[in-house]
Amino acid sequence: MRLPFKNALAELPTPSGDGEDGGYFGPGNPGTGQPATSPGYDWFNDISLNLRYLLTQAGITPSVPGAAYDQTKLKAAIDALIAEAAPAAPAYDIPFLAGYGKGMVGEDIEAEAYGAVPLVRDVVFSGEVAKIALAPTGAALIMDILADGVSIYATPPQFAAGSTVLTPGIFVGAVETLTLPTGTVVTFDVPQVGSVIAGQGLLFTLVGREA
Repeated sequence: MRLPFKNALAELPTPSGDGEDGGYFGPGNPGTGQPATSPGYDWFNDISLNLRYLLTQAGITPSVPGAAYDQTKLKAAIDALIAEAAPAAPAYDIPFLAGYGKGMVGEDIEAEAYGAVPLVRDVVFSGEVAKIALAPTGAALIMDILADGVSIYATPPQFAAGSTVLTPGIFVGAVETLTLPTGTVVTFDVPQVGSVIAGQGLLFTLVGREA
């Protein structure tokens, strides 16, 4: 059986000894004295080592002699290396702020919505980052993100009373990432503030990437 190696590619040697079929490697014909093609053992070694190198670079263990053939490894290696080399999707972080007056001077945060934006493309959100200048007291300060009026959180992010350390939110369904489609209106809301000190100087960023 002939292997479909064409010498149309510059990297392939020109097969010798079997000129039929435009350059396929072949077994030759002892009856007519036509020798089998012979590209040389060094070429086969080079091909083998290059394939092994590609597999190991992708973290795939090459088959050992005597093991069952696995014809999926090379494709898996190529797919893995392409995925690794592909650039990450551009960031699509959305910032909001609350509890700031003129000149970015801190003021008491109020329980209300503080901004909304429509998405211009599909976005995958993975969480949030928030900072607060003055911690709430008496009660937690709770933040929320609404997608077309519906919260994306099962447990919204918050600053506990007396704390400036963010307790991250948990998305609905406890999923690690949440995809929202183009046109979704994303609203930043503060449904609860501290009951003694409301809290001041809140910076909130919804972390996402283009889908």
